[in-house]
Amino acid sequence: MTLLRDPEWSGWSDREIARRCSVDGKTVATLRQRLVGTAEIRTERTYTTKHGTVATMDVSNIGRPAPNDTGTARSRAGLEADRH
Repeated sequence: MTLLRDPEWSGWSDREIARRCSVDGKTVATLRQRLVGTAEIRTERTYTTKHGTVATMDVSNIGRPAPNDTGTARSRAGLEADRH
């Protein structure tokens, strides 16, 4: 929780925070989502692009279904059958 609430460390990935705290990444993701829901932490992360510039990404919707997602995605087996 300390790392997730810190302005600098909260920008780290869930996996990196989990590694540093010796917990599972899913645990960190769950805790982060709870904190985002209460507006205790920021929902933007800064990162360096492959061109060396610094950019910001809004991560508040990561892990949530898309607004137009109807949940009717075909299974991999169905897609394979369509190819033949």
